[in-house]
Amino acid sequence: MDESAEAADNNGTSPTMTVRAGKPSIFKPDNALPLDGRAVEYLRASHALDIPSPSYLNESIKAYFAYVHPLLPVVDKSSFLREFEAWDQEHEPLPEAISLFLLQAMVFAASTFVPTEALRNAGYSSRKEARQLLFRKARLLYDFDHEPKRVAVLQGVLLMANYFHSLDDRKNTWHWVGIAVDLALTLRLHRDPLHNPDFTLYQSGIRKRLWWSCVVRDRLASLGVGRPPRILSQFTDVSALTLDDFEESGERVRSEGEQRLERLFVALTELCRASEPVWLFHFSMTRPRATPAQVAELSSKLEEWYQHLPPDILSEPSFVNIASDAERQFVLHRNVLMQNYQSIIVTLNQPHILRVEREADSALQQAQHASRMRLMQSVIGISHLAAQLVNLDLVRFCPTST
Repeated sequence: MDESAEAADNNGTSPTMTVRAGKPSIFKPDNALPLDGRAVEYLRASHALDIPSPSYLNESIKAYFAYVHPLLPVVDKSSFLREFEAWDQEHEPLPEAISLFLLQAMVFAASTFVPTEALRNAGYSSRKEARQLLFRKARLLYDFDHEPKRVAVLQGVLLMANYFHSLDDRKNTWHWVGIAVDLALTLRLHRDPLHNPDFTLYQSGIRKRLWWSCVVRDRLASLGVGRPPRILSQFTDVSALTLDDFEESGERVRSEGEQRLERLFVALTELCRASEPVWLFHFSMTRPRATPAQVAELSSKLEEWYQHLPPDILSEPSFVNIASDAERQFVLHRNVLMQNYQSIIVTLNQPHILRVEREADSALQQAQHASRMRLMQSVIGISHLAAQLVNLDLVRFCPTST
């Protein structure tokens, strides 16, 4: 990759958006904040302003919408692809409508999924190296406040939360999710957009998708790092997500395959809603721990969530019918949903079976036995789901951040 970026002149003029080597300077003040000359030089030297080659970028966007977007639908697919596909990458600078920061974050998030050959052709020695370098581009643009639009910053930061370097990294998944939640509150995404008559159905939908993406990332990151979630239901009045909230700009009709993936994300948001008491009991420092009756009640609610899943999600996939890429992608995302469900059951029941009572009566012993059985079934379920991924060679497509 030998792309380069045009910079500001010596008088401190706003930097250009990224253009390919040999192209004239194109000033886009609406698409980037003014930066002083030293900042521009640093970003240019760090390749943060460089756009990947057309071949690698196309592979990245394809992988992004196949593997990242379904369970983190923060981008309007229709409007983005309309701008992206109309862009002559060889001869034109980045379109005004596409945020460089968001694009770099999308390319980073997709780097887990692009074909190995594409990585090699782009000059990366390994997928790990690609993820590190591409994440650094997005992080530098964030650190330098390159993107003026807060919605684009929120979208990009949610994607950056997919990065996990090490347990010792201070700016890990939890850090970026916290920034995303703070931005969402600043944008008042925690208030139901349906109460505002100025929002169109499309605007309400994208706001709700962004908010519920924050909720999902917050809950799953909380589970992953063992910390209390930042978002609780009593502090928001945003209504439940529905398929209507996936309406896009333009007249493109979403395919049945796309709507099936949308139902997966809706189910994931409903799982996070149904399981909120699990987080309250598990992480609260002031509330009493869950009683056996409460554990049983929460377990029943989680089972109810499972039984009310749409039929195509509830039914186990048949390996005989998994031939197309679309089917493999659906199986992967369904698998991730089910692993989250089973992990929440483990989180709910594990502390209960470890309780030691001096005078354990028969009722308590029966309750602990029930919890032990639920936990064992979930562990077996997780093993079964993992075996599915191994058999379909989909393990490397699993989320790495939680």
